[in-house]
Formats: sequence, structure tokens, C-alpha cells
Amino acid sequence: MTLGKNKTKYVVDAVIIVIVTALTVLYLFKSGVLTAESLSKVTFIGFAVCFLAFIASGAVNAVIDLLIYRTFTGEIGLKRAFLTTVFGHFGSSITPFRSGHFPLKAYYHYKDGVSPDVTVTGFVKCQIIYSAVSVMAYFSIALYLLITGLTADIGGVTVRLWLVVAIGFLFHVAVFVCITVLSFNQRLQRSALKLLCKVIKKLRKNFDAESFFSTCSEKLERFKDQIKIIGKSFYRYLAPAFLYLAYMLLNGSVPYAAYLMSSGGSFYVSEFFTFYILNLASVYIANVIPLPGGTGTSEVLFTVVFAHIIADPLLGATLVLWRISSFYFPIILEFICFLFVALRKKARRDHGVRLKSAEKSFAENTK
Repeated sequence: MTLGKNKTKYVVDAVIIVIVTALTVLYLFKSGVLTAESLSKVTFIGFAVCFLAFIASGAVNAVIDLLIYRTFTGEIGLKRAFLTTVFGHFGSSITPFRSGHFPLKAYYHYKDGVSPDVTVTGFVKCQIIYSAVSVMAYFSIALYLLITGLTADIGGVTVRLWLVVAIGFLFHVAVFVCITVLSFNQRLQRSALKLLCKVIKKLRKNFDAESFFSTCSEKLERFKDQIKIIGKSFYRYLAPAFLYLAYMLLNGSVPYAAYLMSSGGSFYVSEFFTFYILNLASVYIANVIPLPGGTGTSEVLFTVVFAHIIADPLLGATLVLWRISSFYFPIILEFICFLFVALRKKARRDHGVRLKSAEKSFAENTK
């Protein structure tokens, strides 16, 4: 749970974000997406509304984690739950494939004195709830879209939106079922992990297969235990489950909020779902491209996916409001928060060392 090994990696990712962002801005200006007219529609009030929507989704996520942790421990309070959410988003934003999400959350817990067992158990519980709710939510949304027949024109092709959501539904079902089966079937688990170790060993020279195998087995065993626990007292998890559904909708509402603030239009449910699903589709693609935080890919995909439902002057404004309020501005604040927490912990640790040294010196001098 130390961050030392990954410092260079995070610095490289930060440099990549800066370079790719600069190149993306240049491309958007040259392609005509960003113009003086579109930027004139970006207002402080519009940014404030979009940023508040983003903050609200983060606050809901923190409350969800708090409720889940309280089912088995009192170590996580509201402050820790909120900072855990901040660190998790920061980790997702500065690493490819969002690979830094859980490591930075674990790092914060480690530095704040949370026991490793509480950290891992909480992560597993949260992931189970998130996966279960995502499956039900995607199924419900896909059914709604199938009934209403909502479509969108992407690149001149008419796309039925329920098909887009169905991809997310099938993905979450496949992942959840796969992990559950591996957790409960020891023989299949050992075979799968051995095969995975062989593949990774061919790709990485210094790969510790034994440690990897042991860690994965332990996590799957814990996953199995927590599924049993949640199943026996599922009513304790209904509140965080419903809140996570609210979080999904609130978090996905930022692009639509950016459009409304740019255009001055009115809210429509069907229009909201169109934006929500199209944003979901672009996020799917951006997440599988190995660039930190989807930098560059997110912006370009947004212009491609939304070009046929947002007029040219508004497209650039909507894009700017969405990305600045939900990505660029938050990672600046999160980085400041990260530095503050890290430096404060270091100062406390140094003070403790000095205090122990002074006490030792005093004891020696009074002998």
C-alpha cells in the first residue's frame, strides 16, 4: 500500500495528460469545434452548475461508502469516506484504464491508519453492491429504451440506444458472474489463476507468480465470504444500493447540464436519457484506450458522438463545460488535497520521531 514504487509512473501520466490536452485543444480549434463563438457561451454560472452536479455525485458516492463501511466497522467516518472518494477519483483521472482508483484509496487508508483488513473488506463490499446495482440499472434503462424506441444518429448511422446500454449490461453481468463462479469453485479458480500467471509471466520478466496467485486467491475468498454476508442481511444494503442508482444518474447528468447551461434550453426526460446513453457509449470506448483519464480520446469521442444532436456553436461550449467541471478542475483540487494530506501525515510522523528522540535523550540524561 505504499506509493513510492508508483511515483515515477504517476509523474509520467501527469506529463502525458498535459501534452495530450495541449494537442487536443489545438486539434479542436483547427477542426472548428472550439471557436470564439462557442467559448463565449461558456459562463461562470454554467461552470458552477456543472461543477456542483459533479460535486453532488461525489458526495453521494461518499455517503454510499460510509453506509457500506458502517455495516461492519466504525473506523470510517464521513470525513474519511469523502477523502476516500476524492483519492479514488484522483487515481482514476491520472492513470490509464482507471488503474489508480483502488491503489490511491488504499494509500489514503494506509496513511490515515485504517487497518488493511477493513480497507480490503470495504472495497469488496462496495464492489459487490456497485456491480449488482449496475446490472439492475442497465437492464432497467435498456428495457425503458427498448419500449420507447429512442435512437441517436452517430456518424450518419441510426443507433438504437437500448443496444448501447445492453453492452454495459452484458459486460457487468459477465464480470460479476465470472468472479462469483471463480470465488465458489476452487478447482476452476486454481486453473484460471495458473493460466493467468503463465500469460503474465511471459509478458513480465520479474513477475512474482506465487505472490500474485496468493493475493488473487485471498481476494476471491473474501469476495465469496462477503457475498454470503450480504445475502444473509441484504436489507442493510438497500439504502446504499438505491443511492448508487442515484449516483449513476447524477454523475452521468453533467454533460446534459453542460448542454442546458450552454443552450439555455429546458429539461426533457427523453433528451436526458439520450445524453446519458451517448455519454456512456463514449466512456466505454475511452476507457479501453490506454491514456490517463481518457485525455484526448474523451474530447474527440464526445465531438463525434454528440455532433448530430448538438449544433456547432454549442458543441464546443458543452464539451468545455463538461470536461473542465468534471475532469480538469477536479484533478487540480484533488492534487492539492493529496499534497495537503501527504504533507500533513509526514509532518505528524516527523513530529512523532522528534518527540521520541527527545524523550530518549531526556531519559538518558536523567540516569
